[in-house]
Amino acid sequence: MSKSILFSLGYLLGAVSLVAQLQTGSIQVDTTALNGNAGLAGVVEGFNPGRAEQVRVTAMRTNPATPLAMASIALAKDGSFSLTSLPAGTYQICLTSAEGDFVDPCVWGLAPPTAVVGVNQKLAAQRYSLVKGARLKVRLDDPNGFLQARTGDAAPPHVLIGVINSIGALLPLTPSQTSRTGIDYEMVVPIGSPLKYAVFSQTAAIQDDSRQAIPAAGLFRDLVVPAGPAAAPAIRLIVSGRK
Repeated sequence: MSKSILFSLGYLLGAVSLVAQLQTGSIQVDTTALNGNAGLAGVVEGFNPGRAEQVRVTAMRTNPATPLAMASIALAKDGSFSLTSLPAGTYQICLTSAEGDFVDPCVWGLAPPTAVVGVNQKLAAQRYSLVKGARLKVRLDDPNGFLQARTGDAAPPHVLIGVINSIGALLPLTPSQTSRTGIDYEMVVPIGSPLKYAVFSQTAAIQDDSRQAIPAAGLFRDLVVPAGPAAAPAIRLIVSGRK
């Protein structure tokens, strides 16, 4: 795997981790210490009916980028939100949903909406919409159990499968189901955005769906999910041995 992809992976994971910690409340950013007295309020549209509380709005200041200024809140039942004690600046508005096939434009490099708030300014009646995505499914077949732990293994073989977004950052897929004969992965990805899917393993031999061996440097293949009713393409990979 190239150094640039590894750097992008590390950078993205760090950024996603920070946003996730903020959204779950495990860290708090004290914006009041930054002499902020601005506010941003609005309404988010497109969430699943009756499930507004599953959606979070995160405002992340991009200009100026330092000192750090972020704030996050879950939607009220009517889809409204209000963020207070913000320092003045330009904010990216990130929208995440714990359910449904939606993508966060901040994670996928999709030019998220922005809001500019001045000192002591209270922006109201801002309207935002969740971004619909498509569910990408990947099946990693392991009929001979090569990924299963064996006596003497320091660790079982590992396969990295991910999607590279439009700005070159790698987002790893996480298993949705695991059995002795393989692993299923799912990820909601943007529609119509130029992506790549990547497969890499230093410990397992992998073949693509045409039974071609994946090179030691990994597989990087273009992926674009078309707009319309068609589902995202299903990808099938096969574990053919150990390295």
